[in-house]
Amino acid sequence: MKIKLALVCCVLALASFACASAEPGDPPGCPWAYMTYAQVVQLEETREAQIVGGVKGSPYWLWQAYLGSGSLSIRLYDVTDPIFPAQLLFKERVAFAADGSKVITLRTRSQTEHVELRVDLQALDLLDRAEIRTIVLLDSEGETLAVYACEDVRTVFGFFGLEEGETLCLQGEDAPVYAYSVDRVRRALGAGN
Repeated sequence: MKIKLALVCCVLALASFACASAEPGDPPGCPWAYMTYAQVVQLEETREAQIVGGVKGSPYWLWQAYLGSGSLSIRLYDVTDPIFPAQLLFKERVAFAADGSKVITLRTRSQTEHVELRVDLQALDLLDRAEIRTIVLLDSEGETLAVYACEDVRTVFGFFGLEEGETLCLQGEDAPVYAYSVDRVRRALGAGN
C-alpha cells in the first residue's frame, strides 16, 4: 500500500511539474530546449534593447504575457471555433504612445481574425503599475485586430461585478463578452449579470 501511495504521489508531482514548466514560454516550455545559446543571447539582447521607461517585455513566443521578471494572466485564443478555442502564441512589445503613455502590443504567430483576449484584475493592476494604458492585438501580418484601453477593460469588470480571480474574455467591439469564474466556469455576460 505504501509503495502504491508513493508511486501515485511521484506521478502526480511529475505531472504538476510538467504543466508548470510548460507555461509561460516558448514551446516546448523553454527556449534553450530548441534554440542555440547564441539565439537565446540575441533575444536577451533584444529584450534589453526594448526596455521602455523601465518596463521590460519579452521578444520570445509566449503563451501568456510576460512583464519584467514575471508573467501576467493575459492570454490570446483563436475563437474561430468557439466550442474548441485554440490558444495562440504571441510576441509582445512595449512602446510609448503619442500621448506619452505606454502601450503593450501582442502580435500573434498565426493568422486569424477571431482573437479573444483573456485578462484578470491582477494583470490590469500590474499593467497600471507599469503605466501601460493600452493593449493592442495584431495578427501575424501586423494588422490591428483590436485595441483595448486598460481603463475600459477595468470598467467592464466593474459593470459586470466581476471579482478578483475571475477572468474577462473580450473578442473585440460588438462581440459577446464572457467571463471565467474562480471555479473556471465560462459564462456569457449580459446586462443582467
